[in-house]
Amino acid sequence: MSGTITINSTDLANAIKPQLLQMPEITQQPYSYIIWTDGTNYYAKNGKTGQIDFSGTDAGTVIQNVINAIRNGGTIYIKAGTYPLKNPLNLTTTTGIKIVGDGWLGTTTLLVQTNDYPVIDMTDACGDIFSDLMIKVDSGYSPKVVVFLARGQTRGEAPFNQFYRVSFYSYGSNTDVLLYNYASEGMLCFYCSFDHQNRGVVVTKSNIDNIQSKFTTVVSGPKPTSTIHFFRSRWMTFSTNTKASVELEGVDIVTFRDCYWGRGTSLNFPIRFRWASPPQPAGPILFDGCLWDSAIMTSDPVSSETSIIDLVIQNSQCYTSQSGTIIYFPGPYPYLRGLTYRNVRLNQVNEVIQLGVIAGGYIDTLSDNPSYEPYINITNAVYRSEIHMYYASRLTLPSTVDKVTVIRTAYPSWSNKGTATFSGDGTTTQFKIQHGLASTPTKILITPGSNDAKGAFYATADATYIYINYATAPPTGTNNVVLYWYAEV
Repeated sequence: MSGTITINSTDLANAIKPQLLQMPEITQQPYSYIIWTDGTNYYAKNGKTGQIDFSGTDAGTVIQNVINAIRNGGTIYIKAGTYPLKNPLNLTTTTGIKIVGDGWLGTTTLLVQTNDYPVIDMTDACGDIFSDLMIKVDSGYSPKVVVFLARGQTRGEAPFNQFYRVSFYSYGSNTDVLLYNYASEGMLCFYCSFDHQNRGVVVTKSNIDNIQSKFTTVVSGPKPTSTIHFFRSRWMTFSTNTKASVELEGVDIVTFRDCYWGRGTSLNFPIRFRWASPPQPAGPILFDGCLWDSAIMTSDPVSSETSIIDLVIQNSQCYTSQSGTIIYFPGPYPYLRGLTYRNVRLNQVNEVIQLGVIAGGYIDTLSDNPSYEPYINITNAVYRSEIHMYYASRLTLPSTVDKVTVIRTAYPSWSNKGTATFSGDGTTTQFKIQHGLASTPTKILITPGSNDAKGAFYATADATYIYINYATAPPTGTNNVVLYWYAEV
């Protein structure tokens, strides 16, 4: 049999279209379990068999049974609803578990702490992921921690647990810590919200506030470094708060990209460095593209030398309601090694940056509005650094500044230009032009723009004015002396 078969491309596309629409996403794996509530009972359906494996009136027990059933990997989908937890969800030593909710704002999957325990204990958890959830602390409970992450002695690799679109919420309670990290390497937070009354996130290597006893697993032994990344996350407080949204203690490799810190009433410093015992270097720590609706950061005083290595604050904005100190690292501690501060816009006049000792620092505060340049006050020593300032009056340096440090109180080739118009009276031989530069210009160019402005003259300058000195006074006239000028520092 022979012949020609003609296939119409449009008909073919229409024929296979229904099949394509029924195909699941390639990256979407079937749920291991689906959990839901009818308002009284809680149910967990097995994603493979379709059977309800667990049910009951206690949400925490149902969820924990599911976690125990898939400890080495699987996806748990929790439908929208409120799930009170009488005991912490125990994810210790779990691997690759995904807990996915219906959303983190509005109609949402809400996990609520209802007694004196953390909401989630992730000691030695590896590769677990939380997404599209709201995790809330109910009023009045402690130990003032919602999620506890810790790395003990059983794993050698970096766990890299992730939180994606998770809202940590504690308004109306005395909750102190929403996310507590005990040297758990590789924590990632994407698009998360930390709405808190006291502290929002603590990243630490040592025990804080004696809350270790509340956790399922007591972590002991060496405390490895922490690698923490926050991306497009926010911290909000609406109460008078003398603590900080984020406290960093003896940490290494922490990044904040496109993050926001807001406050309703009083928040002294959103970022606070706490010092581990014994003191040890912290960093590198990066703040890039961030916005602070208050001051930026401070450090707790310590009695022995502590260093911050490679602290970078750049491409950011700080908005404050009143002038004050926005960065406070009092001397002689901590010792900043590798400080970078550049392209940070301020929205309040007369802000202050207080630094103790810096080495290898780069500070660049040049702004399009000199009124918003911060006052840089370095109290102890400057080594091998470079500091660029617009106004010399806004920079205070200690007596110890080594010879290889570069201090510039105005950028080279900083220039200005314009047109100046005067009225001659036949007797005045000197006219002055306000040049608007930070210091006395070293290069001046004057071009007459009218016939009466021509003639023999020479120019001088000081820190405020250019002086045009004529040998013969221009004749009387209204706006008859036009001068085009250019000045450069």
